[in-house]
Amino acid sequence: PVAWVRGGRGLFYPPDAERVGVCWEGLAVVSVGEAAAACRAADKLLRSGAFGLVVVDLMGARGRPPQPLLGRLQRLAEVHESGLLFLTSSSSGEPSLSSLVSLRVEARWERAEARGLRAAAVVIKDKRRGPGASVAEDYDGPMGLR
Repeated sequence: PVAWVRGGRGLFYPPDAERVGVCWEGLAVVSVGEAAAACRAADKLLRSGAFGLVVVDLMGARGRPPQPLLGRLQRLAEVHESGLLFLTSSSSGEPSLSSLVSLRVEARWERAEARGLRAAAVVIKDKRRGPGASVAEDYDGPMGLR
């Protein structure tokens, strides 16, 4: 099962998630307003040991999570063999959420040819393999984005 913790206003767009294979029967969604509250919710979810992945969506969240709380989340994820993913809106030139982050990837949309879009992901930090890897995939964008 996967848990999605939203630290800002609104939620992700469900049809997009469904299109890439997210199973709604196994998805827990928690919505709070601040980054620290999102991390405290993730703490409880990881502590339960019931989730294989906890996504902490901090896009638009107020504040930054305290470093000790991030360290505790890292240890809980390791103990319960869970994945812990943070989504933030910081650019590659800004500092990372924490020095504890082992993999940092910047995602961006680029124009591909006249009518398409390219989703690109570039590894900025990877404690195991080093930075620099990238992947890109082309899509036909919605009418408003062409």
